[in-house]
Amino acid sequence: WWGDEVPDLRWNFTIAAVTAGAYLVRRGSLPAPVRDTWVPLGLLLLQAINTTFVTQFFAVDPELSLRWSTQFWKLVVTFFLFSGIVRTPRALDLVIMFMIIGAGYWGWDALDNRRVRGRLEGIGSGDTQNSNLLAAHLLTIIPMMILVAAMKKKPVWMRVVAIVATPLVINLLILGNSRAGTLGLLVAGASAFILVRRGLRKHIVMGALAAGLALFVLADPQFIARQQTISSADDNSSQSRLDLWRGAVGMIADYPLGAGGRGFHVL
Repeated sequence: WWGDEVPDLRWNFTIAAVTAGAYLVRRGSLPAPVRDTWVPLGLLLLQAINTTFVTQFFAVDPELSLRWSTQFWKLVVTFFLFSGIVRTPRALDLVIMFMIIGAGYWGWDALDNRRVRGRLEGIGSGDTQNSNLLAAHLLTIIPMMILVAAMKKKPVWMRVVAIVATPLVINLLILGNSRAGTLGLLVAGASAFILVRRGLRKHIVMGALAAGLALFVLADPQFIARQQTISSADDNSSQSRLDLWRGAVGMIADYPLGAGGRGFHVL
């Protein structure tokens, strides 16, 4: 409701422009850059160049492809700013905490919402209005939230925020009722246990047990019934995915270098 009185500006662009300007002026005051970010930044840059190349020469709808290529270049700029500015553990902690607080607020906001055809839609930001997209976003936050809550080395206020947000975010994942989200959560938990260094594995186990308990307590009959269809080959959703994959294989054969942004949808 309060948005009605806010000026209709390009807020994301404005924030990015101010951040980029501040970074260019004050980057000398920051610690040395973290080299671990150079490889993903380089790969993102190569992919962005590729989107421009494909748009120019192979796109089935050049105008539409240019729009999505521009979106990808924006991701490169965003990643560049994050990797350029976030250079200390404290700065990274603050970024993670804002993500946890934001997801926790979405969970709080969703308490009064009702599902549509068994799934929660229209919650969060512009990129999470679909329940599957919401689940994909939450899956990047839940592992970090569990670690922050379980690690005694973290400040008390951070652990308290993470502990309070955890049931809200788990409940939000349940309300979204995404089967892909549930599978992703299981894979994320298993991957975290394998990839994390040994000293943190006990925290992962403790956090996974707590998250599993929250999932067990909060899960409702609608969620349980839908998750039980994950292995069903007769499900319409499963069949539609198989059709999409067949179409994708055919498109790769016809356009081995790519069909441009949203080329799959156009074809």
